[in-house]
Amino acid sequence: MAADDLEPLAPGICLACYKPILRKELKVAKEFKCPNCQALVRTSRLFRTMLYLTCYGIPTVIVLSSDRSLVSGILLWLVLAFAFAMLYIAIATAIRLPKMELVRSKDGDFQSLDLKR
Repeated sequence: MAADDLEPLAPGICLACYKPILRKELKVAKEFKCPNCQALVRTSRLFRTMLYLTCYGIPTVIVLSSDRSLVSGILLWLVLAFAFAMLYIAIATAIRLPKMELVRSKDGDFQSLDLKR
């Protein structure tokens, strides 16, 4: 095994076909098929966790720290959650594409139990 085989892949590269996935073809929060090889991939757990913290955590702290009524707090939270999600995705993908993970389908897993028969 050569030392080159152990180097991690660059961000935005499909782990199945080793081809880059373009920014416009990237789905940041859910699984999607690689446009090159049709393998099921998703962004890394760290990228998705940071997205959820940015999208839900920061707006929650802002709304809870402001003294607002329930209805205005919910409306503010919805607007902030959307704005922070768009901001995080724009900044994070402009700086560097996220690392990708292969997704194992439950149907094709050889160790899964076939209890539907």
